[in-house]
Amino acid sequence: MAEAFLGIVLENLSSLIQGEIGMIMGVDEEMNNLFSTLTTIQSVLEDAETKQPESRAIQNWLIKLNDVTYEIDDILDECATQFSIWKHKNSKLSRYSVKKLLFRRKIGTRMKPWEEDAKKIVDMLVNQVNDNQEITILPIIGVGGLGKTTLARLVYNDQRVVEHFDKCIWVCVSDNFDLTTLLKAMIEFAAESAATDLANLDTLQDRLRELLNQKKYLRVLDDVWNEDQDKWSESKNVLSCGSTGSSIIVTTRLKEVADLMGTLPAHHLSRLSDEQCWMLLKEPIGKQIVNKCGGVPVAAKALGSLLRYKREETEWINVKESEIWELPETRILPALRLSYHHLPLALRQCFAYCAVFPRESCIEKGELIFMWMAHGYISPKGALEMEDVGNNICDELYKSKGRTLVAHLIIAKSASFLSEMDMSFVLNNFFRLRILDASGTRINQLSSAVGNLKHLRQLNLSGTQIRTLPDSLCRLWNLQVLNLDDCEKLEALPKKTRDLINLRHLFLEDCESLTEMPSKIGELTSLRTLSQFIVGRNRGNRLEELQCLKLGGKLTIRHLERVENLMDAKKANLAEKENLLHLNLQWESDNDAPTLEEKESEEKVFEALEPHPNLEILWVWGFNGRHFPDWMSNSTLEKLVDVHISSCKNFLHLPQLGELPHLKYLWVTTAEEVEYIIEDPLISVRQFPSLKTLYLWSLPNLKGFLKEQVTNKSVEAFSNLEELRIEDCSSLKEIKNLNNCLKTVILSDLPHMVCVPKALQHVSDSLQYLYLFGLPQLRSLPGWLGDLRCLEDLSIHDCLKIASIPDSIRGMTKLRYLSVQEFPELERRCEREKGEDWHKIAHIAHLQIGEWIP
Repeated sequence: MAEAFLGIVLENLSSLIQGEIGMIMGVDEEMNNLFSTLTTIQSVLEDAETKQPESRAIQNWLIKLNDVTYEIDDILDECATQFSIWKHKNSKLSRYSVKKLLFRRKIGTRMKPWEEDAKKIVDMLVNQVNDNQEITILPIIGVGGLGKTTLARLVYNDQRVVEHFDKCIWVCVSDNFDLTTLLKAMIEFAAESAATDLANLDTLQDRLRELLNQKKYLRVLDDVWNEDQDKWSESKNVLSCGSTGSSIIVTTRLKEVADLMGTLPAHHLSRLSDEQCWMLLKEPIGKQIVNKCGGVPVAAKALGSLLRYKREETEWINVKESEIWELPETRILPALRLSYHHLPLALRQCFAYCAVFPRESCIEKGELIFMWMAHGYISPKGALEMEDVGNNICDELYKSKGRTLVAHLIIAKSASFLSEMDMSFVLNNFFRLRILDASGTRINQLSSAVGNLKHLRQLNLSGTQIRTLPDSLCRLWNLQVLNLDDCEKLEALPKKTRDLINLRHLFLEDCESLTEMPSKIGELTSLRTLSQFIVGRNRGNRLEELQCLKLGGKLTIRHLERVENLMDAKKANLAEKENLLHLNLQWESDNDAPTLEEKESEEKVFEALEPHPNLEILWVWGFNGRHFPDWMSNSTLEKLVDVHISSCKNFLHLPQLGELPHLKYLWVTTAEEVEYIIEDPLISVRQFPSLKTLYLWSLPNLKGFLKEQVTNKSVEAFSNLEELRIEDCSSLKEIKNLNNCLKTVILSDLPHMVCVPKALQHVSDSLQYLYLFGLPQLRSLPGWLGDLRCLEDLSIHDCLKIASIPDSIRGMTKLRYLSVQEFPELERRCEREKGEDWHKIAHIAHLQIGEWIP
C-alpha cells in the first residue's frame, strides 16, 4: 500500500516541479531533493512490502513511511492550492514551506461445484428437520475464501427454501458479535425498514418476536467468529422464536464456533483438488503453480486473474518462484497477496482503499470514485476525465459493472463514523480531512469552521435538517463534491458559491425549499453534475448560466414559467450537453387560466429546450401549452427509455412517442384533454415496440388506447407491454389491444367500467397479477377468469355489485393470493368454512378476506 501511494505522491511532486511551481514559490531545490529521496525509497519498497509479514522492523518502517508520505502529500496539496488561488485571482503568491479486503476479479467461467452440497443442505432443511420443535442450527465450516458464503447463498436462494420458509433473513456478523447490533440487523432485514426507533434490547427482542411469531424462518449468520459461550447462550435464547422447523445456518472458519453453536454436525467444505484448481488456471506452466493454491477457489481465481495478463513464460516462472509463497500464512493467503502485488500501480492504491469499508458493504460505484478522487488516487488521462478513469478502474477491479458494487472483503478494519461524532469537534480538530460525510444526521447548521478544512474534497450533508450554509464554505478551494440531496429545509446556497472553482458535482435533489440559485453559477466551469437549477428573473441566475457547463447525469430545471422568450431558452444550450441522461423540466405557475399568448410562449420555450440525442429519461411537469414540441414527436431521441408527462392540463394530444425504438416506461398523469394514446392515422404500423410499463392516471376524457382511424390500419401496438396501470380515468369503459406479454394489470377508480376487459382473455399465458379496485359498476367476475392459468395474485376491492366468486376459480392452480375487501356481501360469502363461496377458494394458500387469514 505504501508503494502505491508513494507513486501517486511522486507523480504530484513531478507535476509541481515541471510546472515550475517550486521555483515560483522559492522551494525548487527542496522539491528536487525530496523527489530524489522519494525515488530512492521507491526502488526498495516493493521488496520491503514483500518481506514485511516476517519482519516487525520492516512493518514499523512501512507504517512510519506511510505517515510521512501522507504528510508530504498534504504539504504538496497546500502548495498546489495556493498556486491555483494565485493563478485564479492574480494576487501575490506567499511561501508555503482506503470484511478484510480483497475484491475478486472475474477471470474464469468455472466455479467450485457446490451444487451437490447445497442440495444436501436444502433437503435436510425442507424434509429432515421440518418437524423439529427446537431450533435447528447447521454450521458450515471452512478456511477463508473456500466458498462458505457462496454455498450459504445457494441454499438461501434455492426455490424450495424460499417456498418452505415464511421468512428468510441474512445477517453478516463478522467480528462484531453484539446482540443489540445483531437483532437490529435482523429486524431491518425482515421488516425492510430502518430500526432507528428501537433503542434498547428489550424493545428489539419484542419487535423480533412480533415479526417472527408463528412463522417458520431461516436465518443465515455469515462469518461468525464469536467463541464466547455466554454471548451465544444469551443470543440463542433470543433467537429461539418462530414455529416448528425454523433453522439457522452459521458460516465460520473456526471449529470452536461450529462446536459451540451447532445442533447438527458441521458441514465441512472440502478444498478443491489440484485438477479443479487447474480448471480455473488452465495455462502452460500453471500446473506447477496449482498446488500452491491450497485448494482455495479464491486463491485459484486470484492467480488466474493475475496470469491472464502475463504473456511470457518468464513472467509465469517469476510468479511460481516468488518469495511470497514462503512467507508464514496469514489471513491474506499468499496467492491473494501475490495477486495484489502484481496489480498495476495505478490500481493498487484504489484497490487497497476499499479496506475501510465493513464486510459485505454495498457502495455506489460513483461514490467510490468520488472517494478516490478526494484522495488524489486518480487523475485525468488525455480525453478521459477523472470520473471516466475511475469508472475504468472499477470495471477492471470488480466482477460487477453495475451501479452498485458489493465488496467481498477478506481483510476488515474497525471504523468509526464521523456522522456519530460532534460536528464542531470534527471541524475544529480534523484539519486534514479530504472527505466529510454527515449524511442522514440531525444537524441543522454547519459551523463556519468548515472553511478551515482546506484539503476537503468531498462534503456530504444529504438528508440533514440544514437550512443555510456558512459563507466560509466558499473558501474550500479544493472542494470537488458537495452533496445536499434531500435537504428538504435548505433555503439558500452561499452567495459566493461561484468561488468553488474546482467543484465538479453539486447534488441538489429534492431540495424543495430552495427558492433560487446563487448568482453566476455558470462560472463553475469544472461542474459536471448540477442536479437542480432554479430559473431566476435577474441576470446571473437565468438559463444562460447553463450555457457553458458540460453537465451530465440528471438535471432538473424548475420555474420555467420565468423564462421570458425563445432566445433565453436557447441559451441553456441543452442540445450540446451530450452527457446529460435525465432531464426534468418543470413549470410551476400558479395561473390556472393562462391566456393564449402565455400558452404560445411556453410552447416556444419548450421547443427551444431540445436536448442532445443521448438523453435517456425525460420528465415534463406543469407545462401549460397546447402542443408539445416537434422534437418529442420524432425519432431523433432514439435512446429515450423513460417519459413522464404530469400535470400538463392544456395539451390536446400526446406527442408521437410510439416510434421511439427503446422507450420502455411511459407515465401520463393529470391530463384533462387526452382521449387516446395513439391517434394519428399517418403513423407507422409498429407502435411502442419496446414499452414495458404504461401508467395512466387522472385522464378524465380517456376513451381508449387507439383511435378508430388508427385501429382500421391494423397497427401493432404495445407488443412487449408487461405492466398496465390505469387509475382515475372516469370516461374509460373498455380496454382493447392487449398483447400476450402482459404480466400485471391494475384497474382502479374507473366508474364507467361495467365488465372485466375481454382483452384479458388473450393474455392467459402471461398474466400473473390482476388488481381490480374501485369499479362500482362492475357487475360480475366472468367465467373465463379460470382461463388465466398463470394468475398468481387476484385482488378485488370496493366493487360492490359483484355478487359471487365464479366456479372457474377452483381450476386456477397457480393462484396463491386472493384479496377481497371493502364489500361486505362478498366478504360474507367468502367467510372461512361457512361462506357459500368458501369451497371455491379454500385451495388458495394466502387469503385476505376483510382481515388477514393466515
